[in-house]
Amino acid sequence: MRGDGSHVFDALADGGMSLPPESTLRKDLLAYFCKAQELVRDQILSVNSLGWHKGAFLLPMGEVIGKPTQMVRFAGSSSHNHARKNGTLQGWQQNVAKYGTGNPYLAFSLCVPFAAPLLYLFNNDGGGFNLFGDSSKGKSTCTKAAASVWGLVTKLPTWRGTSNGIRGSGRKP
Repeated sequence: MRGDGSHVFDALADGGMSLPPESTLRKDLLAYFCKAQELVRDQILSVNSLGWHKGAFLLPMGEVIGKPTQMVRFAGSSSHNHARKNGTLQGWQQNVAKYGTGNPYLAFSLCVPFAAPLLYLFNNDGGGFNLFGDSSKGKSTCTKAAASVWGLVTKLPTWRGTSNGIRGSGRKP
């Protein structure tokens, strides 16, 4: 807290809180906030995206991989969250990953979603890959297998559209 606390009251008012005009009530509220701030030992960082935050990797169900420098909690919209836990690692290995042996396209497709979270650690931007070829050669199967790393994907996006539309879909959370 700093100064007369007007920044605190501005933030509360911006958030929709109706504040009393009497200065004594405001001073009491500010004193309460100052005392509470002294008692708070831990702070939780609330984030709207999955991935790396404060030195740890945040997963969709709230799991944290690593030791964050501050407690982190996912507060994003679950309606935009397409990653989810589904099944077991052993089940995925037996029903999906084993087919990557001897199949370089599938093996590559399965590696991409595991590599993506590592880009942040190397200060690298993301990118993309385009599987192309004749119909019924496994492009959609490879994409579905890759998507299975992050959970069940019921409908794959299509690349049919305008360049602006496709570019915009790449920005969606």
